[in-house]
Amino acid sequence: MNEGKGEQSSRKKINYERLAVNMAVVLIFVYVCITLVKQEITIRKYKAQIASIERNIKSEESEIKVLRKRIEEAGSLESVERIARERLKMVKPGEIMYIDSQGGK
Repeated sequence: MNEGKGEQSSRKKINYERLAVNMAVVLIFVYVCITLVKQEITIRKYKAQIASIERNIKSEESEIKVLRKRIEEAGSLESVERIARERLKMVKPGEIMYIDSQGGK
């Protein structure tokens, strides 16, 4: 009868060892899954940031194009003449400027 108890206790020991190994495998699997989910969330967040930055870059590039065009236009002779006449009230040599004293009424 003592031998029967010895066999049962060794079986229980093996079952506990197997259970411990299985639990360790399950815990490692759960840890890996949680880590992968966290990494996926982080990757999606970074992708959204990249997309936002790329949109900002495109917007800034289009604004740069507009400003460069305005700079080119401002340097043209026609533009310089228009600004001189409108803002500085300048006239060409020999021209006479008429001012309406009634303000257009």
